[in-house]
Amino acid sequence: MSNDNEYLELCNDLKKQYEELEKNRKDIIEEVIYFKKEISTIYGIIRIVDELMSKEPILNNSLIDIVENIRTRLSDIFEKKILLLKDDEEDNENDLIIEELTNDETPLS
Repeated sequence: MSNDNEYLELCNDLKKQYEELEKNRKDIIEEVIYFKKEISTIYGIIRIVDELMSKEPILNNSLIDIVENIRTRLSDIFEKKILLLKDDEEDNENDLIIEELTNDETPLS
């Protein structure tokens, strides 16, 4: 009987670990999709600027607006995703998960 309970407990623990890993995997996929969208958008904006500059002179205000847009997008990515400066509770929860994973002393193999 005791072995059955231990086995059940181990199975439940493994299920929890699997669910956490699966959630982390999905979070990483969402991050990758976010980066792809942002980089694609910025790349498109830069291509438009390049095309406009080769065909006709751009008004300074238009160019300034475009550059500010690119700078803002890149700043957001850099601060929130690279430097990990976050401002909402969900991000704090993710930080706790990352901290848990990095402080885990159990070997992976």
